[in-house]
Amino acid sequence: MRGNAGPWLINSWMTSLRATRPFAALHTGAPSAGDPTATEVVGAWYARKAFLWDALDDTAVANAAPVRWTAMPAFTLAGVAVYTAATGASLMLWCPYVTPVAIAANGTLTYAAHDIYVELI
Repeated sequence: MRGNAGPWLINSWMTSLRATRPFAALHTGAPSAGDPTATEVVGAWYARKAFLWDALDDTAVANAAPVRWTAMPAFTLAGVAVYTAATGASLMLWCPYVTPVAIAANGTLTYAAHDIYVELI
């Protein structure tokens, strides 16, 4: 048997999500439950990026402004994760690419406003 979230649960989750200051993180592979930061990109150029949620309606939020990394080395990006802190393993969300994205040396990656989108249905 499969159930769907009702209005009370969606409202509770969205209230909690909107109250959190999120940080976007880049990953070369899917985070695992046991070690969610194991595939996170590393390097002197890299840091998670803080952003704010924009409430789109009662069931959806997205990044309010662009999130950008510059001067990136060449690597293959599997997706972006959202954490509750600038460091550590407090994983909130995982947003994979269907096909990993090749980042060129000295590349720039920008998620435009509303690219990091979450909807609870």
